[in-house]
Amino acid sequence: MERILLVCIAYNNHQEVLELIKSLNDLDNGECLSCVVVENTPGQSCDDNSWLFLDTGVDKNKVALVGSGHNLGYFGGMNFGLNASRGLLGDVFKWILITSTDIEILIK
Repeated sequence: MERILLVCIAYNNHQEVLELIKSLNDLDNGECLSCVVVENTPGQSCDDNSWLFLDTGVDKNKVALVGSGHNLGYFGGMNFGLNASRGLLGDVFKWILITSTDIEILIK
């Protein structure tokens, strides 16, 4: 199975991030999708990532929360997330999806 990495930014939008992750988790069979969420909200700590797993059913080994403690901008945050994903989730992804959190992915 080919693996897919999704990288998205959290900036004062935790509920939106949760909805995206939950919808992706519902589509995934548990084998191919992993996600890096970059916390870009200034002053928001990455130490407490429990909000990522609230009522989502997401495997904690498939989602990582990373951040620098300040706003890196959209593309700076994405770059930070891509670099962090290599150390956290490995480097074996066939596809990398860089996305906003306000999308819905539908399988037809």
